[in-house]
Order: sequence, then structure tokens, then C-alpha cells
Amino acid sequence: MVFTTNDDSEALVVKGLLEASGFQVAMSTPEAPIGVFPISSSDLGQVRLTVRAEQAEEARRVIEESEEQGPQAAEEAERQSEG
Repeated sequence: MVFTTNDDSEALVVKGLLEASGFQVAMSTPEAPIGVFPISSSDLGQVRLTVRAEQAEEARRVIEESEEQGPQAAEEAERQSEG
């Protein structure tokens, strides 16, 4: 697990950032049954992002650098991963 949040939108932005950086990312919530919904349906649910164990340190570094650059950098990375 490299990132947790209670905000689905934030989780999607960080997921996009990591995918744009070449990571395979799994998103899950502890409350939702596996395979029903990949993200929580309420603001109270925690969303967790995980990557392969050997990539966790690098993924955390990417997230940290993005936080230092501000939210626009994360949103731009997400847009690039969609295109």
C-alpha cells in the first residue's frame, strides 16, 4: 500500500499519476466487497492504492515529488495517462 485517502477523486488523481509513471496500480476499499465497486461510494470510505512490493518505495517517491510540485502536476499526469 502506497497511498490512502477518504477522497475518491484524490485517489483517482494519484492513481493516474502513478500509472502515467509506469506503475500498475490496484485501488480498493475495505468496506466494499471485492469486484463490486473498485472505489468507495461514500466520503467515509477509505480508498487504498497498492503497487507491486518491489515498486512501493519508488511509487511513494513519485507521490511525494508530485505533492511538492502541487496539484496541477498530478492532474496533468492523470490527463496524460488517459490520452
